[in-house]
Amino acid sequence: NLKSLNINSCWNVTDKGLLHLSSNCPRLTSLDLSNCRKITNKGLTALIQSKAAEGFDGLTYLSLSYCKHLSSLTMSALATYCSGSLEYLNLQRCTGVSTKDFEALSNVNFSALHTVILSDCSFLQDPAIIALVKAAPNLERLSLSFCCSLSDASLEAVTMLKHLVELDASYCCSAVSDTSIYMLLQAHKYAPLSLNIRGCFRVTDQGLKPTLDKEVQLDYLNISQCPN
Repeated sequence: NLKSLNINSCWNVTDKGLLHLSSNCPRLTSLDLSNCRKITNKGLTALIQSKAAEGFDGLTYLSLSYCKHLSSLTMSALATYCSGSLEYLNLQRCTGVSTKDFEALSNVNFSALHTVILSDCSFLQDPAIIALVKAAPNLERLSLSFCCSLSDASLEAVTMLKHLVELDASYCCSAVSDTSIYMLLQAHKYAPLSLNIRGCFRVTDQGLKPTLDKEVQLDYLNISQCPN
């Protein structure tokens, strides 16, 4: 009857352990496998598929940060079996997941997904974020910290997220400029926003002009290490 399990940083957990979970804990909806670096697509997809095959609810919370052996097979399993249930997804530094894997999700509707963490996914490019925004239009919290391969196009896509309340774009220097920040703030001028653009040296006073003119609502603003 276990519903929630956190085995963060249990480094010796392998696919064999996940196979035991799939057969013995079918009611799991919340799973934290962060820093379990030995797990692969085999174990995780078996867990996801077995729950669906037995008629149990899909995962709602899944943290996979630093699980570098996961790739397109895991993303495909999430799209097939968890698109209607998944609410929280953490893929921080999951270097095996590619831009193409996100593009494959663009025709899937992750209607319940409200939080996505992509911090340190420095290899992801604009099409990944554009596809994510299309697949998860109800996103409320998004972290793109240290996603260094993104451009203004990613922030432009994020402006389409009408329910966004929190964006971490710290150290996304190529994605955060006066133009993209101005567009983002204008798009969310009627809803409070928590914004972290720490270390984004391209931003100047002009980009933040809407906040200075009190045209937008901000709950939180981090512009530390923004020298301009």
